[in-house]
Amino acid sequence: MAYAKARPRDGYRRLAWMKVDEDIVYLSPSTAYRILDRHDLFYRWKRPELGDGERVPEASYPDEVWHIDLMYLWVKGRWYFLVNHP
Repeated sequence: MAYAKARPRDGYRRLAWMKVDEDIVYLSPSTAYRILDRHDLFYRWKRPELGDGERVPEASYPDEVWHIDLMYLWVKGRWYFLVNHP
């Protein structure tokens, strides 16, 4: 775990092969992933803290709170962007 903490920007695959190259331990990238996940050492995609279930505040007047959905669609060899405002 200290090895991963010393290299927070390296992904689990790179960490696995760095350990093999440095003759520390021989493990597969999937095993490295499981170990890092078990000890919550993924820094790039940190899990949200458990809380009271924060919700988007209700609007008290028109146009106070907005929500927009964006979707990328691949249609006949070309990308299209669908923007939806409910």
